Amino acid sequence: MNDTGVIINYTFTVTNTGNVTLTNITVSDPLVTIVGGPLASLVPGESNSNTFTGSYIMTLADVNTGYVENTATATGQDPNNDPVNDTSDAGDDTAETGDGDGDTNGDPSDDPTVEPLDSNPPCNCSQIQVTPNPINIEDQEVE
Repeated sequence: MNDTGVIINYTFTVTNTGNVTLTNITVSDPLVTIVGGPLASLVPGESNSNTFTGSYIMTLADVNTGYVENTATATGQDPNNDPVNDTSDAGDDTAETGDGDGDTNGDPSDDPTVEPLDSNPPCNCSQIQVTPNPINIEDQEVE
């Protein structure tokens, strides 16, 4: 299977899971080019899934590795203008998920999203959950 050049499109859902309003929220991902933002604010419990999108073009290195692995980060400011950020997670903050090689780091809240290239169609899902709780972000492939 040769997926070189296949474009994976993402939409990012950011949720404020804390108890204060967050402002100036951005999303970054070293693998995916992010479009959109910053998000002006999110009140506690509020989600936004239409501000941040991104895309990634699979490379020969991805094909040779057999998977695409990435991690996103959400950053915002609390009412004191202090930075609040969180790193994406593979979806379950209570269970450790290995990276593409199966390695873990002992922290179940920051597992990378790993998409094996044998899946059809490719789907990438990950979540970001800050400890202590202010932002949660999820990225999901869209067609």
